[in-house]
Amino acid sequence: AFVPLIDSGISLYVWTGPRFLSAVAFTCKAFDADAAVGATREFFGMTELEHAAF
Repeated sequence: AFVPLIDSGISLYVWTGPRFLSAVAFTCKAFDADAAVGATREFFGMTELEHAAF
């Protein structure tokens, strides 16, 4: 799924077999990456999570 935003976007890729998802947030403005990771973890009920910000 892809959600286009003005000058930004959010993509979500989900696999059911190995219970894996990849979420990508692109933005041209500053935002709190830790808050985004925390909200994603809570929404999906994740117990394991790896992330990178660049």
